[in-house]
Amino acid sequence: MKNLTLGMLHPADSVSADREKGTWYRVSLQERSESGLKPGTTGWVTKTGLKPQMCMQLD
Repeated sequence: MKNLTLGMLHPADSVSADREKGTWYRVSLQERSESGLKPGTTGWVTKTGLKPQMCMQLD
């Protein structure tokens, strides 16, 4: 299996993770990245490269 770099995430980018494999997460971009990646771009990111955020709905 070859490693392919699609691009780099910007610290302000918002992603959602849908799969975990060891210390890696498969993530998808929610909006266009500050670095130019298109919304919906999917790739693998190491766990140490992510900062968890919690979303809440307040009524």
